[in-house]
Amino acid sequence: MAATQPAPGKCSKGQSDTLSTGGPPDYNQGMSIIYSTEEARARFPTILRHVRAGNMVTITCDGKAVAEIRPVEQDLRENLTTEEWFNYLRQRGILSGSGEKWQPPEGVEPNPGALERFLAERG
Repeated sequence: MAATQPAPGKCSKGQSDTLSTGGPPDYNQGMSIIYSTEEARARFPTILRHVRAGNMVTITCDGKAVAEIRPVEQDLRENLTTEEWFNYLRQRGILSGSGEKWQPPEGVEPNPGALERFLAERG
């Protein structure tokens, strides 16, 4: 007997797509967490806690990603240091570098904290 397919827009029941993290998520790492549509419906408050902590949550239907819930970057930026914000952007592939440690041009003295002061002045 052939397996029946769910109607368009519907997901199979009982299929669990949750990624096992092996413990509580590390909110500082911006990890991705996966829930099936059925689990997402049942655990929406938990999903919001993950998102508020800076994690992206992927919702799947029959094992295929159909939606992503992620933090609004403006709100997230307000709660992170400059270094944390850059790490967040790097993890998402938005920011990349050469891999070499930046050195100021010859004759220019480093000014620790200048970038953070500059950003703070501009709100």
